[in-house]
Amino acid sequence: MKTIKKKVFLSLSLVFIFLFLILFTAIHYEITRSLLPVNSQMTQQTVDNKAREINAWFSERISEVATLADYSSRHHLSKDELFQETKALENRQSGIYESIRLVSEDGTSYSWITPSFLITDRPYFQKIKNTSLEYTISNALHSKEAKQDIIIILYRLPHVTSDNIAYIAAAVNVNKMQEMAEEIEIYDGTGTLVNQHDERAQSTNQLLSFKSSLPLLPEWQLVYQTTQKNLLRTGIHVQKIMIWLFLILAGTIFIFFLFQLDAFIKPIEALNKTMKRVGKGDQNIRSTITRNDEIGELSDEFNQMLQELYRFEEESIARNVRLLQEQVKPHFLYNTLNAVQWLAQTGELEKMEEMIEALSTYFRVGLNNGDTWSTFFNETEHLKSYLTIQNIRYEKNIELIVDYQDELNDLKLPNFILQPLVENAIYHGIRPLSTDKQRISLIAFDESDTTIIQIRNTGIMPSEEKILEISQFLEKDDSQKDLVGFGLYGVYTQLMYAFSNQINMRFFVENEECVVQIILPKGEFQNESTHY
Repeated sequence: MKTIKKKVFLSLSLVFIFLFLILFTAIHYEITRSLLPVNSQMTQQTVDNKAREINAWFSERISEVATLADYSSRHHLSKDELFQETKALENRQSGIYESIRLVSEDGTSYSWITPSFLITDRPYFQKIKNTSLEYTISNALHSKEAKQDIIIILYRLPHVTSDNIAYIAAAVNVNKMQEMAEEIEIYDGTGTLVNQHDERAQSTNQLLSFKSSLPLLPEWQLVYQTTQKNLLRTGIHVQKIMIWLFLILAGTIFIFFLFQLDAFIKPIEALNKTMKRVGKGDQNIRSTITRNDEIGELSDEFNQMLQELYRFEEESIARNVRLLQEQVKPHFLYNTLNAVQWLAQTGELEKMEEMIEALSTYFRVGLNNGDTWSTFFNETEHLKSYLTIQNIRYEKNIELIVDYQDELNDLKLPNFILQPLVENAIYHGIRPLSTDKQRISLIAFDESDTTIIQIRNTGIMPSEEKILEISQFLEKDDSQKDLVGFGLYGVYTQLMYAFSNQINMRFFVENEECVVQIILPKGEFQNESTHY
């Protein structure tokens, strides 16, 4: 049987290497195929939101100048009085306006501190002069006085003043908008405000560019640049974790297999010797293996098989054909030997059987025939098998209470969505405790036009600071995402994507229980074409 040991060892080595390569390739492919488009979409949405923020900020500047123009006309202000109002606005918005000047009908630009000059050759003045527009906006200009880039808002007064002042020219500091562009903090990239024709707006082999236009500044756009590696950073981290887990599992199985191989092989050797003697015609020989496990069952079944064989051997040739069919029982032998293989990994037989059964259910329900959508009933079965395995592994006595309406059995959920929340409850709330008796509750019910699912657990309660951090994240505060665990982040992101952003989640403590609450909409909100 030494040859069998070598063959099994070599076969397992090749299988694990093959599985490792498949796992690595599959994870890398799925990360590139699925995560990159999702993160690119999220990044573009962030850039679009920041562009809208900058556009709204610039709109406020236009409104301020418009208010000043309207106030001047309603109160018939002179040039000096209007200068007093412009100075007040500059003081209120210090750092936003480089200067606010007054422009006459003939294009002379006046300031209360610098000399006047003509702007008749400026495109923005020619445009407002030749049209009935209320205001025009210049391209980027460089202020020699302030040594910085500015954009001019040239606003038409409703009525020309007695001093022949027809326009207000407000020079807005571009650096302020540039600072807002640089506030984008996602995937270690760089946000900047550039001219449409600036080469920095183009993507390169090293950098990906996400662009968003500014309606009030058509010659400008917000550009955010980062690398593909940064976009895939989260996925690569998950890939490394999964690979390390696989290597640890493979190493553990190998080590355990080496210790258990003899206990597995010796009864097989004895059974092999018995079968050889039977093959030589010794009809009195029987297997003497007496074990209360699958190998013992195999020995008993072998002896019964021999009895049946010898009994039917005396019958007619026609019955011998049927005898051969009964003798082989391929499915029975396959299933039995498969269970024997699991025996090589544990010596506690009752727990082994319970754990194998739970593990079988865990993978059967978890794999879900390759479907990305499951049902609430399947998810509860998955949790039961998972908790059975955890109770055995950590010698805990965690009670799972499941309370929901039967009508929710067929509720569609993304596959494998509840288990990470239960895992968090065990690792953060229950496992650190020395007491065994703890409780995890899965509660679901309909309320108005929503379905509410709660995962509740006893044990160690989170701090108020942690509750606040997670609650802020669940209220769509992306600045808190690095402070929540990957499991909760993954569940939240997957649900948001699966239900088209129509879900809500809450995290709180109630009646000495930590509660994660999922609020799902009723109706056809599921994005069932999504593959995670």
